[in-house]
Amino acid sequence: MAAVPNEQQAEYWSEQGGPEWVRNESRYDTMLGPIGDDVLAAARLADGERVLDVGCGFGTMTVQAARAVAPTGVAVGVDISAAMIERAIAKAGRVPNIEFTVDDAQTMAVPVQTFDAVISRMGVMFFDDPVAAFVNLRSASSAGGRLAFACWQSAAANRWLRVVGEVFQPFLTEPIPQPPPGAPGPMAFADPDRVRELLLAAGWRDIELADSPRRLTIGANGVDGAMQQLLNASVGRAVVPLLSEDSRDEAYAALRDELQQHTDGDVVTYDGAVWIVTARAGA
Repeated sequence: MAAVPNEQQAEYWSEQGGPEWVRNESRYDTMLGPIGDDVLAAARLADGERVLDVGCGFGTMTVQAARAVAPTGVAVGVDISAAMIERAIAKAGRVPNIEFTVDDAQTMAVPVQTFDAVISRMGVMFFDDPVAAFVNLRSASSAGGRLAFACWQSAAANRWLRVVGEVFQPFLTEPIPQPPPGAPGPMAFADPDRVRELLLAAGWRDIELADSPRRLTIGANGVDGAMQQLLNASVGRAVVPLLSEDSRDEAYAALRDELQQHTDGDVVTYDGAVWIVTARAGA
């Protein structure tokens, strides 16, 4: 039987990831909102344009895009998670020029040259076949259509991604599993050369990656929120099962102490870095 594209991602974001993100919407928007602002600035949206938001989540950036292309343009948000799309529809309320759909951007059927711009806030790193996905998105773009998305740089540039593994390491009895380089997930596009190669192979041109270091708010409501967010992130989900019952309380206390050192008032922050990637659809 042929494999279903992105089947594991669809299962995770439908059953676990999507509902967890919706429950903690304010935390994720606080953390990622400024990154979305950078994506929109790079996309240079204008009145009358049609824009596609890939991996739109609960629709925060889609709503912003709809306002940027109003009154005659349209923003369409697509996400693989039904829970996310349900929340996005509710969030958009009566915004008239916005649409949402549950679909996979790698395989969705879209009439050619439909969109003037394709945007994404951390939503394009999860494809089984990124070249096929970006070919599909290029086909859906008008001639010279614009692409703008954000993706994480390396773990070395994002300590918030490393902190759980670093703190828990003394309490583990086996090594932390490491995904293969480029595997679908948050760090799939950390290598800028790989991003350029994938986009070129998919027919995109004028590719640029802007280095965007930033201070990231983790959790948005103190140490408790930061712990929950980090333990539910990909590294946390990989590491927590490696803790024995005897060591778990001590490990959690060590993580709490570490986060406390990065707390100012009720805000936990860590240095991070993303790529703001732009390109144009080739002929």
